[in-house]
Amino acid sequence: MSPILDHLDLPPDAFGDLREGPPESGGWRGGAQAGRAQPGRAQPGLARALVEVLLVIGLCVLLPALPAFLLGPFGQDETSAVAGTSLDLQTIAWTLLLQSTLFVSVGLLLRWRQGLGSPAEVAGVVEVAGERLKLDVPGQLVLGALGGIAALIGSMMLGLLLSGLGAEPAEQGWIMDFARSGGLWPMVLVVLASGVVPVGEELLFRGYAFERLLRAGGPTVAYCVSTCLFAAVHVNPSAILIYLYLGLVMAWLYHHSHGLLAPITAHAINNGVAFALLLAQT
Repeated sequence: MSPILDHLDLPPDAFGDLREGPPESGGWRGGAQAGRAQPGRAQPGLARALVEVLLVIGLCVLLPALPAFLLGPFGQDETSAVAGTSLDLQTIAWTLLLQSTLFVSVGLLLRWRQGLGSPAEVAGVVEVAGERLKLDVPGQLVLGALGGIAALIGSMMLGLLLSGLGAEPAEQGWIMDFARSGGLWPMVLVVLASGVVPVGEELLFRGYAFERLLRAGGPTVAYCVSTCLFAAVHVNPSAILIYLYLGLVMAWLYHHSHGLLAPITAHAINNGVAFALLLAQT
């Protein structure tokens, strides 16, 4: 504490938990911890947070796809063309990679700029004071594995239920084209779906959108809005209930572990097993 402050007649707790060091070093309750809201308590600025989240996710989804749709007809390899589109598998693979990279970059940047967490917190490595305590890395991995199993079982049960009601969910066309293609393309699909896409989607939808809405409007708003956005960007109306369920599972994992390692693990397990089963069937 400053020598000047030592001569002031102030109670010992006048400055709360103020510690030595600048905000960026973790002292002063600044940086990633500044302004962290208590769970369940709505904060002002909900409308602004909703508009911000919608704009960010909309741009992150649409911008990487624009070059693919604009340039897709040029230099297309007709042997790997995706049915019903002017795109080929290579173009779609690069678009997914670019989109996931943008998700990660934007998610990390916005969390840092708005005090929502540092990259170390994203992984669930450091602890956070308060009610929402982080699990350690082994704990997040175990929780993520259990969440992945729950996601798989739940989505399969929903699929069977919808099929029994005459509304069988259909897989997206480009995914089926990857699965039916020869060479290394099916393996490329598995790597993208189970390794690249989960990191990007979890950082943007849970690490940024869910946390931003949690601070602004509380858990109910965060769960509902982030889950609906997650389902909407997959553009598969026949499987909308399955994506809503998966979004809720991933949001719950993030909220209760306060780290992204658990939902990323669950997302990777769900996608990896699902696409492995799809390849085995085709």
